[in-house]
Amino acid sequence: MALANLNGRLAGKRLIFQGLANVGYYAATFLQGAEDALITAVVEWDSAIVDERGIDIEALRQHMNEHGGVCGVTA
Repeated sequence: MALANLNGRLAGKRLIFQGLANVGYYAATFLQGAEDALITAVVEWDSAIVDERGIDIEALRQHMNEHGGVCGVTA
């Protein structure tokens, strides 16, 4: 890792998730909370959301539960 100039931490790293079902949701929640990673995009079956400032995973999941997908979500 030293040769690649990596430190093994995800803090400040930008992540993209394909799918936010059970595994994706819990992974995103953990990485955003415990690891302080920045989730900048989520791709779902109906659409995708991109926000370079970071996506609020809890708010996105609530929107998905209410509307069935990410289509129509506002960043």
